[in-house]
Amino acid sequence: MNVLVWVFTMRLIPLVVATAIASVGAVVGGTTLPGQAQTPAPNAPANPETPAVPPTNAPPNLNNGPVPSPAAPEPSAEDRAQVLVGEVRVTVPAGAPALPPAIEKEVFDAIATKPGRPTSRAQLQTDINTAFALGYFSNVRADLADTAIGVQVTLEVTPNPILRSFRTDGTTVLKPEDIQRIFGPQVGQIANLRQLQTGIREVEKFYQDKGFVLAQVVDINLQPDGTATLIVAEGTIEDIKVAFVNEEGKSEGADGKPIRGKTREFIVTRELSLKPGDVFNRNTVQEDLRKVFGLGLFEDVNLALNPGTDPRKVVVTVNVKERSTGSFALGGGVSSATGLFGTVSLQQQNLGGNNQKLGLDIQVGERELLFDLNFTDPWLAGDPFRTSFAANIFNRRLFSFVYDNPDNNPTLGWPQQRCAAGEPLGVGDQLCPAPQSHHHGFVGATL
Repeated sequence: MNVLVWVFTMRLIPLVVATAIASVGAVVGGTTLPGQAQTPAPNAPANPETPAVPPTNAPPNLNNGPVPSPAAPEPSAEDRAQVLVGEVRVTVPAGAPALPPAIEKEVFDAIATKPGRPTSRAQLQTDINTAFALGYFSNVRADLADTAIGVQVTLEVTPNPILRSFRTDGTTVLKPEDIQRIFGPQVGQIANLRQLQTGIREVEKFYQDKGFVLAQVVDINLQPDGTATLIVAEGTIEDIKVAFVNEEGKSEGADGKPIRGKTREFIVTRELSLKPGDVFNRNTVQEDLRKVFGLGLFEDVNLALNPGTDPRKVVVTVNVKERSTGSFALGGGVSSATGLFGTVSLQQQNLGGNNQKLGLDIQVGERELLFDLNFTDPWLAGDPFRTSFAANIFNRRLFSFVYDNPDNNPTLGWPQQRCAAGEPLGVGDQLCPAPQSHHHGFVGATL
């Protein structure tokens, strides 16, 4: 008796539900549910017994992964009207390879529409979006058919191609072995947009960890034959420029023209390890800026990045604020050796804007003229070995401390004097008077 009641109930429910739906005119995906009169649409299925629920998702965009459905308006009464589900099937288009059982199970587990439970147009649309968001499919649609035990729901899914190989475009840092390590486990499987997105994030993290902070994956192109091409903008340097800034940090004057500095631009750029054509690297740039600042010519050094003529490249601008590099001093005094004297000191650390150093010290006294003229070029032109050059012209007074005692006889009551050069100085010894000497000459070509 219980079995008969169960069978009768199962056959009665679809009839009652279908009658109720006919009174409210519920529509699923733009087509009338079973039990309703239907006005054929231009694109409606040829068989009115199996109306379809067209998907709202667009074709898959492998660049950005599964596309979330836009926020839908509040479901209407028609959208919420329910029918009993008798069977749920997942199929692929005719001629397509069969869906692997594991993926088919994943679809069944993800959707909310189940046999023996009611469903609605709003629920079916949510299930379509849910199945599409799994990442395996380029299209998902729902077909409905009336059966004796309820509505048969068929989800027709179009799988993405099977991944056969990975290639890269525009990469110099990312090597084939890195691609294999990141995407290798996905080869031979149905392309999954979510897994591809995970791989893309790992690629970008690979660049970030190595200091290539401008690198990003701009596209991934999946061909029907399963060949995936990863297009990466690594942040290649298109050009390197030098800009001089004022106290306000601006690179242009009141007239709108660029500020001109004393230092020649190549003095800055030759300190940079990065060159046009290289991939921008944060770690290398930081070290380069330290070297530029270490020249001692600038109060501040910083970097600015601007897009190049190619959107995937960057123009690097080194902003420098120059400091005063020259000094001038006057002095005077009196000495027992020279009598009254005056001094002049002139120093320039950036001669001609070439980072060359020139110094002149002059002392004019009653009895003599002393001077010291020196020149240093820390890096000869563009010499790859960073050869330096120094020259010095001078006339100096030096004091020689020599131990001298012609008699070499010990004395009582006074410290003993030693005069022979090279003899050790002992306790009680006395320094002999130190003769003075003048030195003048030229020292040059110190490389």
